[in-house]
Amino acid sequence: MHKYLYPNVPGQTRIYNHTFEVPINPNQNEFKLEEKSAIEHERILGVWVASPGGTGINGSSMISQAVFDAAYISLREDETIVAKNIPLRRIKQCNDNGLPFFVDMNKVDMVESSIKIGGINDIADADLSDRVIQFTFDFIKLSKRK
Repeated sequence: MHKYLYPNVPGQTRIYNHTFEVPINPNQNEFKLEEKSAIEHERILGVWVASPGGTGINGSSMISQAVFDAAYISLREDETIVAKNIPLRRIKQCNDNGLPFFVDMNKVDMVESSIKIGGINDIADADLSDRVIQFTFDFIKLSKRK
């Protein structure tokens, strides 16, 4: 559905999508987005997050609603935090209305961007172990890859 938000008209910039999963570990409360990301230092336009429950793109179980409600994302651009502690439920509200959570970051730093889960000690380990959070980022390719 969201591919129609940015129509690929001849002569205009093409918008790409990158979907990935962030594995959750019950022994920590902060998680890096991607170590070796295909979109490292690309220009991010929008963020989509998958609904809690269900199955991710790689067959993994998604996080529970309790974890989802306690999760926040921070996006970095070089040494600067551009979006700090954005609740995933806020991103999902935009997505439920057919829109991405709009951001405009020139060069996202996926290694330094992170997800934090507040009150992780109060969440059952069964809600955390072997679970993932799935995101899709809309982006423009800035770098020429070989």
